[in-house]
Amino acid sequence: MSQEQQNITMYLCFKRLLLIILFFYSSLLLAAVPSSDWKTLSTEHFNIHFLPIYTDLAKRTAFISENLYPILEAKLDWQPKEKISMILIDEYDQSNGSATPYPFNKVILRLSPPDRVGQLDDYDDWLALLIEHELTHIFHLDKSIGKVSKFRNIFGRYALFFPNLFQPAWFTEGLATDAETHAGIGRGQSSSFEMLMREEVRSGLLPVATVNLPADSQPLSKHYLYGVYFYQFLRHTYGEESITRLVDNYSNNLLPFSINSNSKSVFGKDVDQLWNEFSAYLNKRFSKQLKLLKQSNIKEGIAVVDTANQLASIGFLDKDTLVYIENNLESEPQLMMLKNSKKELLTAVNSNSLFKIGAGNIIYLSQLDYCDEYHLYYDIYRFNVVSKKTDQLTQCSRYKYLSVSSSNNIVAVKTLASIPQIDLLDANAKFVKTLWKGSYGDVINHIDLSEKRNALLITKKKLNKSWNIYEFNLDTLRWRDVVVNDAIFMQASYAFNDEGIVFISDSSGVHNIHKKLFSSTDITALTNVLSGAFSPLQHQDKLYYQLFERNGYRIYSSDLNLATPLVINKTSALNVRFDKDIDIEKLNYVINDYTPWLDLKPKYWFPWLLIQDNASEFGFVTSSNDSLDHHFYQLQLAYGYDQEDVVGSFFYQYENWLGFLISKENTLYSNASNLTNQIRTNEQWQILFTLPFTKLKERWRFKLGVIDNQDKDTYLASGIVGSADQKDGLIGFSASYDSKQSFIKGHSAETGRDVLLVTETSDVLDSDYTGQSTILDWREYFKLGLHNTLALRYVVGTADVTMRNYNLGGLKSDWDSVTVFNPNVARTIFNKRDFALRGYSENTQIGNNIELATIEWRFPLLHVEKGFMAPPIGIMKHSARLFVEAGAAWFDNQQKDSISSVGFEWIIDLNLFYNITPQIRIGYAEGLDDVVGDQTFYIKVGGAF
Repeated sequence: MSQEQQNITMYLCFKRLLLIILFFYSSLLLAAVPSSDWKTLSTEHFNIHFLPIYTDLAKRTAFISENLYPILEAKLDWQPKEKISMILIDEYDQSNGSATPYPFNKVILRLSPPDRVGQLDDYDDWLALLIEHELTHIFHLDKSIGKVSKFRNIFGRYALFFPNLFQPAWFTEGLATDAETHAGIGRGQSSSFEMLMREEVRSGLLPVATVNLPADSQPLSKHYLYGVYFYQFLRHTYGEESITRLVDNYSNNLLPFSINSNSKSVFGKDVDQLWNEFSAYLNKRFSKQLKLLKQSNIKEGIAVVDTANQLASIGFLDKDTLVYIENNLESEPQLMMLKNSKKELLTAVNSNSLFKIGAGNIIYLSQLDYCDEYHLYYDIYRFNVVSKKTDQLTQCSRYKYLSVSSSNNIVAVKTLASIPQIDLLDANAKFVKTLWKGSYGDVINHIDLSEKRNALLITKKKLNKSWNIYEFNLDTLRWRDVVVNDAIFMQASYAFNDEGIVFISDSSGVHNIHKKLFSSTDITALTNVLSGAFSPLQHQDKLYYQLFERNGYRIYSSDLNLATPLVINKTSALNVRFDKDIDIEKLNYVINDYTPWLDLKPKYWFPWLLIQDNASEFGFVTSSNDSLDHHFYQLQLAYGYDQEDVVGSFFYQYENWLGFLISKENTLYSNASNLTNQIRTNEQWQILFTLPFTKLKERWRFKLGVIDNQDKDTYLASGIVGSADQKDGLIGFSASYDSKQSFIKGHSAETGRDVLLVTETSDVLDSDYTGQSTILDWREYFKLGLHNTLALRYVVGTADVTMRNYNLGGLKSDWDSVTVFNPNVARTIFNKRDFALRGYSENTQIGNNIELATIEWRFPLLHVEKGFMAPPIGIMKHSARLFVEAGAAWFDNQQKDSISSVGFEWIIDLNLFYNITPQIRIGYAEGLDDVVGDQTFYIKVGGAF
């Protein structure tokens, strides 16, 4: 390749890379469910988008948000210039939210209340806590002052002028978690977060170089955990005003990622120095707790399961067969059986699955999976232990918490529009009747059925109250208080023979297991642990529970000797901020039909400037999307000074099924005097229709693509012989199936299958080519051990000789710059003609037929997870691949001549800008063919195969 060709290649790659970076910052496309019924409630500071069924929640959201607005405005000394968009969605049976200031201030609120113990269990009104957390993000991330504000006034809401976006997640999440924390409210004061940090201190605090990076190691909540305690440390050590100065100073910062200089400006110390002080503060604070706990009568029992897993159900199939879910986040979650110290796999399950054991070797599972593409809901499955068969009993039912009778009738809890209800179902999970329906603020996280008492034991949280334990009589359908207090009482289940209940409580400041007999008012503690004890189950004369450790929860057992009377030290009531019966009518608001035009106007423009000796471009780029992310567009327009022509591209995406791209690009060639003597123009347009069918473990995609691509000379200097015009128009159809899975601390897909079938024709559109082509790309992944994978690939393609040829060899594989950031995000589907074969030069073989096979052994080398504060770069892990591959490309009238190679690749998973994780491949390949084989050393960005 000549130097001029290399320059042109680098120039084109640079252009595409810039566009991809802009797309990365623009493409937060979590589209809400398509509907023409969306409404918008507008107040002074907010546009709240919702479906009519959530009108009351929209009004409550408006009231809470407007009341929090002046508080956050004063706290962060900032007022967003435009209204904040808030989207209410009830499409996930998991509580969460998100906030982004780019390209406009937008908050997404999931309408499922937090109902899981262990982290987010201290709150008055779950919606108020969620809104306060997410709005803190908006006020913080949107803030720009001084010179940054001046640039934003010129260019609009361009990503570079949001300084607070360019920080590690623990800075931003820590501030929002600190803001949600009040007396008796929020994670920053909860027993759960104290437990997590106590274990961090006991096990050894993480360095800031690790906390800066994505959550790839335990604790997965480290950004929230370390972040909130960091702001508490600043307040304790340097005063409240230090936090204000830290935010203000960085909000006037034009240089992204200058975290250390900001810290030095405010404290005279960089973040590493502050982290040392912070670590000393944590050690002093929590070592005192640990010392006091160790001086007490520690009672933890013995471990019965040797792996630390995520918190999940436990139960007994018979008197000595323990059933539990093994999910260490490094492999597929599995339902396990433990009998006589021997473990047996029952079946694979989805993440966050729960179960209850029925009669006759039946286990009922509630599992998350996709429903109608946009929804992630719980459904009920029935697993037969003998036959190992699993049947899905419900579809999109949202039943999460279950209890089962001796005849396998089911009592199940679902939550719709934040309102819980308890239903009676038969053994096939068919609806019988609704037993109870709650009201706003009611949250249920556990139920247990007693046929002897004909009652349900229920852990329930009422609005502005703590978690407490109640009994629901199935005859009278009335509630009875069992344990009610300002401390947390959760995960209650009937004790053996139903003589009482066992449950967890943080009444002493630590989650421990307690017992209460129905014949007595006394409550006694059964455990006294250093960390926290959860999921209590009394089975015969033993207590089983899950003890928290840094890497997860391990199942323990202990005897039932009643230890000590319950001592309630945690007595602070919740700091109630919003009553149940809020008066929305005190606010000025209007409700109208939703329109995407409210947000679709361009929110910024930014100069597009590329200068080379003979290829200077001056222009701009802009993009936007609507609040529901049903529409997204990006426009890049430039005037080529040397070309005297307008070039650029326009991309539009509608929801997740329609994409459109039109672009024009000039390539300039020059002579020895650096004068342009040829301009080659590429014009193309593409339309892509996608029909997805999504499940957690299986994904189908059907695509229809229409592509028109033309290359022609638009300028030739005198005496220059031009290149022939080229027209390449085709229509393609693809079907893909993807069941591959990857896991935390892994380095590639480890199990599953990825199959792509593509067929194309050039007989419909105007094209220099005619005929059809078909390509099958089949990939299989087999787990050999912990993060060891055998990866297989087979490609076969055939085309009419009048179609574009297949090219085999080299490292190029129809380069797709999206894969620079994530190798699994996208790959070329249509008009794909280049296939890599390492150890050979590009286009070593050409033909209208192609065949390629690859075998790789992928294995881990080192898990590092360390990074610099500045520059924002880190290394997550190292892995390696040994490979053998062979292939051939040939024409119909030729004999197939296979060539093969062997090689080794060293894979480095980098971290850039605290969030982006590209892969670097450093490899050696040796082509085994004596004539055309090469010995090749290479460095590539992005993954292969």
